[in-house]
Amino acid sequence: MFLTPDSFADPYPLARYLRETDPVHWSSEAQAWILTRYDDVAAGLHDPRFSAGRLPAQARLSQLGVEHLGPLFDTMRRMLTFVDAPVHTHLRRLANKGFTRSAVEGWRIVTQETVDRLLDRVAVDGKMDVVADLARPLPLAVIAEVIGIPQAEHGRLGRWSQAMGRFFGNLEHSAQQLGDVQRDILEFTDYLHGLIGLRRGNAGAGSDVVSALVRDAGDDFPDDELVATLILLVGAGTVTTTDLLGNAVLALLCHPTHAARLRRLDASPAFLSTAVEELLRYDSPVQMTGRLLTADVEIGNRRMGRGQSVLFWLGAANRDPARFSEPDTLDFDRADVKHLSFGGGGHFCLGAPLARMQAHIALTTLVQRFPAMRLDDRRLDWERYPTLRGLSSLHVHLR
Repeated sequence: MFLTPDSFADPYPLARYLRETDPVHWSSEAQAWILTRYDDVAAGLHDPRFSAGRLPAQARLSQLGVEHLGPLFDTMRRMLTFVDAPVHTHLRRLANKGFTRSAVEGWRIVTQETVDRLLDRVAVDGKMDVVADLARPLPLAVIAEVIGIPQAEHGRLGRWSQAMGRFFGNLEHSAQQLGDVQRDILEFTDYLHGLIGLRRGNAGAGSDVVSALVRDAGDDFPDDELVATLILLVGAGTVTTTDLLGNAVLALLCHPTHAARLRRLDASPAFLSTAVEELLRYDSPVQMTGRLLTADVEIGNRRMGRGQSVLFWLGAANRDPARFSEPDTLDFDRADVKHLSFGGGGHFCLGAPLARMQAHIALTTLVQRFPAMRLDDRRLDWERYPTLRGLSSLHVHLR
């Protein structure tokens, strides 16, 4: 159902069909319940019976004959996205210190400088691949600055972030795929342990997130938890922001009057904020997020059983006509854009302020510098990840 070329290119007809005919749907393909209505998804994201602790235990890995993947899952189990309160509360309190409003504002200058530099490179040629030339390198450069990873390591950082994308983007993984991800993640783990040691030796005196975490962690946060948190920040802060930017640029190219409104130099901050939120609602980079039921739950006339998996289809919920009028229309004047693209509840995306800031700067700068930008005539190439939605490439002419 999901793993077809048509569903990767446009998942919304299927989302609409399920929402209208079977909104609490059991998928034999995914071996999970799929929720598609806004109210059901929003409620589930706040319901403690829907547990984030959905990774297989070591005993289950042994049953599957992949116990050698234990180190990968040990790291993943320490991440915010796979734990519940009170452990989640404990980790979130630490991670939040690196993403205050003032901290994010402090990265605005480096974001603008990076966008300008990337666009300068393509201006002469008069064409670009939005993904390869802007949407992928921008969040990578910004998260490297945030964490304090030097320019010389950006190549490896890109490989490590793509490993996280492969892990989070798929519903199923072969042993070979997981082995490749484990190799990259363990290499990244070793690097981060070294980086933490350097920052600790400097008493955490730097302005980057690693320094802030070292200063504030104390004895309550072992290095393994710091490393897992940083790996998650890289994975969540690069791949999904890449997809956000690519999807948003495509939407603007398909809606030139909307791009023209973003292009206005006198556009208010409130309008720019609403526009970015509407772009996030219209084509969410994170389509689905999973949970594991710790109790039987009944929604409508369907009973979902304890121990079963649930997929919240965020992209479907964002286009629910019971919540949004004309949901398939991109509307920059929409009054209440309370989308679910960043999740909800205690697991609301930690890096949301950083992603929003990058989108504000990158999108407005792009449309202002290249007002005649238009799509190349080649076919769109979508990534084949069922839980993430993004383009592999997006070729455009700049004049």
